[in-house]
Amino acid sequence: MNGAIRRGVAALVAALALASYAPDARAIGEAAADFSLKDLKGRTVRLADYSQKGVVVLSFWATWCQPCMAEMPHLEAMYKELKGSGLTVLSVNTDEARNHALVKSTIQQKGYTFPVLLDQNTQVITQYNPRGMIPYTVVIGRDGRVKAVHAGYSPGDETALKEEVKALLAADPGPPRATPPSP
Repeated sequence: MNGAIRRGVAALVAALALASYAPDARAIGEAAADFSLKDLKGRTVRLADYSQKGVVVLSFWATWCQPCMAEMPHLEAMYKELKGSGLTVLSVNTDEARNHALVKSTIQQKGYTFPVLLDQNTQVITQYNPRGMIPYTVVIGRDGRVKAVHAGYSPGDETALKEEVKALLAADPGPPRATPPSP
């Protein structure tokens, strides 16, 4: 096989591999599935407690995932900057129960302030991301519907995510308004 054909075959294989890991576009526009998980202090947290109050970013991650660990400082910075505007970041850890202490120490050591939830049985990530790919980020609008999905992380992805979140925060429809009567 000559070099051009080999490169073409390699590009096709890479494209097919990426396509198999693409986020499920069918989820975009659907109502976000409610769930309950424990946080690091053992309190039960429900998605419904946050949705429709603002924009929610669900970030699925694990301590052993290097791209996850690279993304988290950017999520923290976005959370600190925009939480006063209605943003909530729910960081959903998918480590096994035996790694609870590692998860807690990682969060404390890095100084992250967003809520961290424990999906130790992978029930919630399976709802949102049946392939189980991490990092996996779901953006939920004020209307409780999935607005965007991001699979994986590469440096620079945080810029696009932040712009999506800012646009959703700015697009607050507010309360319904009555149409004034015609004169």
